[in-house]
Amino acid sequence: MKNIFVVVGSIVLLLNAMFGLMISAYPTFNCLLNSGVIMVSTLLLVLISTIKLKDGFRVSLGILFPVCSIAEYICGLCAPNRFEDNLSLIIILLLVLLQIIMLVLTNYLSKTN
Repeated sequence: MKNIFVVVGSIVLLLNAMFGLMISAYPTFNCLLNSGVIMVSTLLLVLISTIKLKDGFRVSLGILFPVCSIAEYICGLCAPNRFEDNLSLIIILLLVLLQIIMLVLTNYLSKTN
């Protein structure tokens, strides 16, 4: 299953890079930001399939993380081309932090129960 996530993540990353090169309205900052979002999302999905989680956690995180990734990608598309005072970037970082916290907690709960 983790090979599927890596292959799909690589294809989406390649498509994002191609769109960044072909579309002039898609700035380089946003393309690089969304490339990072794609790589982190792919890594988190691979971790879900690698870590020994209970089935309920694995299924729910497997649905919730791609939904969060789509929200992060949309925020990356709307982000202004700067680091300072960038609300979209803050939202992306908070969503990634939330996903990491959920993964750590579900891993802990799967081991203790």
